[in-house]
Amino acid sequence: MKETTTAPNFGIFYNDTAGSQIAANQAQTVKSRLMAVGYTCQLLSATSAKSARTLLKQHLEGFDGLVVVGGDGTLNTAMTAMFESGCFVPVGLIPSGRENLFAKRWQISKDVEKACQIIISGRLKKINVSVVNHQYVCHTTLTIGTDPSATYHELEQETPFRGWKQLLWWLKYLKKSPKLNLNYQFGSEDGQAIVTRIFKVNPYVITKGQKYRHSWQRNFTIRYLNSQPLMQMWAVSRMMLTHSLSNGISHKQAQTTLSISTQSDPEIVRVMLDGNLGPQLPLKMEIIRDMYEVFLPSGNFI
Repeated sequence: MKETTTAPNFGIFYNDTAGSQIAANQAQTVKSRLMAVGYTCQLLSATSAKSARTLLKQHLEGFDGLVVVGGDGTLNTAMTAMFESGCFVPVGLIPSGRENLFAKRWQISKDVEKACQIIISGRLKKINVSVVNHQYVCHTTLTIGTDPSATYHELEQETPFRGWKQLLWWLKYLKKSPKLNLNYQFGSEDGQAIVTRIFKVNPYVITKGQKYRHSWQRNFTIRYLNSQPLMQMWAVSRMMLTHSLSNGISHKQAQTTLSISTQSDPEIVRVMLDGNLGPQLPLKMEIIRDMYEVFLPSGNFI
């Protein structure tokens, strides 16, 4: 944040490319709320992630903070712009996406007034993220598969069963999805091979309760659905009903790098970072400590 004795100057970045006016209306509400308590604000939006990063990089140095109105992908775009420019300002979030995994992880309310109050309260916490191939940022979830968006869902709480259409969708997905030969390596450990259909990485260990946010942030969680249906029958059934892969959890502690490659055709393997399309394999993820400052509710400072 730049030093200033005048009113705080915040950018408000929102994703208005989907045609819905929800994010734009929320951005206007945020602007009015912050200006009412003495902030100056500038609305920012663009028609693509690339143009959004360019726009943000042009303005970041003049801001005392940046409010992101959107979901995990919009937040990823903003964080990537900071990473590319080397200009980091405190980030506030108004959750307005489909899943809002970052907001759920850090208990940021979807209510616009409550989310604005978190920003106005000024409680900042430094958080870790993972950097992929020294070029991309991942703050919540990396997924790999022919349709990696299939597992881009709730972290710990199961998504309720959404009916027979969902069940049929999963059956069709499993029938047509090819087996992927992936190799992954933690730090300097020996690499491991896994034949899988869906592969999911979180740049922290998922455990129940509050402790993991503070004690285990240097670690990765790997979850996957492998290609052995008899051994994975329960995991398949659970995934179809809840979109959860938690039965396939594998924890690796005290590692800050993860390399993933494939022996399958890289053209059929898709990678998604926080819901945005990511790079092709191979890739290397590295956890960077205290990379961003984020406005968070008081429950995250215990």
